[in-house]
Amino acid sequence: MKLSALGAALATCLACASCGKKQDAPAPTAATAGSPEETDYTIATSAGDCAAGAPCSVTLKLAATSGYHINDQYPYKYTATNVPAVDFQGTDAQGKNVFSKGAGDFVTQGPTVGVMTVKFTPKAKGNVTIDGTFKLSVCSDANCRIDSTTPSVTVAVK
Repeated sequence: MKLSALGAALATCLACASCGKKQDAPAPTAATAGSPEETDYTIATSAGDCAAGAPCSVTLKLAATSGYHINDQYPYKYTATNVPAVDFQGTDAQGKNVFSKGAGDFVTQGPTVGVMTVKFTPKAKGNVTIDGTFKLSVCSDANCRIDSTTPSVTVAVK
């Protein structure tokens, strides 16, 4: 096993050990959550009104399904792809384009729903696409699942 694969496997085990559940092997990353392969959760993206030079945000709403719930012990994180037309406003120590539970960007809304808020300031009018990698975990009574997906939302900047 390569060193990086061993590290990833160890991190997976440690992350779920705190919730006391058996860990499934990570599934291959799907292009979009909610596809037939993604039956344990859905992700809905949304954006509010947005003006050039003003603070804006998009939300990633994670909804656990099929008897799963939000893993309260998991360090949820969204790493946005840097976009020249946008200044991200993240406060995570890893960078302004990183949004995390530890930085207060991910909050639960009951046992099956969590919301990640991605804050940014667009530099100019026009459409801007916010995309990146969302690392998440949902659990059932029998096991926990750790996954990574790449949600995307296009925002109309006025």
